[in-house]
Amino acid sequence: MDLGSSPLSLSDAARALNTDIQFSAAGLTATVEDANLIVTGSADATGTAILVTAESSLTTTTSIYGALTDSKAGAAIKFNTGLDGQNAKLSVDGLAIENASNLVSGAIPGVSFQLISSAPSTIVQVQIANDNSTVETAFASFVTAYNAVLRDIKTQEGKDSSGNSEPLFGNTVISQMQSALSLALTSGAASDSVSSLYQLGISVNRDGTLKLDTDALNTELNSHYADVVAFLQNAGSFGQQLSSTLDNLGSSNPTGAITLALAANSSQEAILNHNLTEEDALIAVRQAALTAELNMANEVLQAIPRQLDEVNELYSAMTGYNTRG
Repeated sequence: MDLGSSPLSLSDAARALNTDIQFSAAGLTATVEDANLIVTGSADATGTAILVTAESSLTTTTSIYGALTDSKAGAAIKFNTGLDGQNAKLSVDGLAIENASNLVSGAIPGVSFQLISSAPSTIVQVQIANDNSTVETAFASFVTAYNAVLRDIKTQEGKDSSGNSEPLFGNTVISQMQSALSLALTSGAASDSVSSLYQLGISVNRDGTLKLDTDALNTELNSHYADVVAFLQNAGSFGQQLSSTLDNLGSSNPTGAITLALAANSSQEAILNHNLTEEDALIAVRQAALTAELNMANEVLQAIPRQLDEVNELYSAMTGYNTRG
């Protein structure tokens, strides 16, 4: 609680400590913890004494707060003073490190240290093991994703429930994707002891999908972890070749097969829409012409009965024969 410049009664603190205590100083905060009165604040720069009136004896150590007086006992009162916070200091493989918190990151790439106690001059051995579980999970995700893509591609080569061919049946891009993915499984340079996916527990089923043997993968990771990493990450490795193949097929690459196919489809669609617009305009012109001709024909047809009546009247006048008899 904050204490003003005039004496204030800390009733809560008094009840907790069974005392009657008052302070006279600005910028002080007092709390009660485990039956101890804790006063927090800065030293009085002017040297003005802080008056403390207490009805009980307080046993403490040396204080920097100047003259603190127990008015009842007539003796000086000394307080424990807290220590300022300090940075954590440690040495990692001979490299001195200072950190603002007890959680130290960056000393070793990918590793974080949590300092839980102070033990000067103590040497701690840190052993970093391979994370096989995460690698196995990543391989399993790759196999699942590859099989899903392969099944989607094959679906486009078949027929729907009505027996009609799928929209992309016979499309050259589908064939290109199949060939590229199949070839990517055997591409890439070997890395010492690892030269194929089969060594990493991945085999190809008869339908082209993949199967993962986690026991075989785990054995290879335990025996040649660095070689497995190199097989996936080194320049010209399987991992790099597969990544390049996927880029060349996907839509993120401006020259990828799907990107080019989409561009070709868009261009063809634009041409078809233009042709449709022109055909619609031509049909409208021809429709107007035919409509005009039809109206003219109707007028001629409507005039024929009148012309027949006129012929009959002329015939009657010339022959005296009444055709309407």
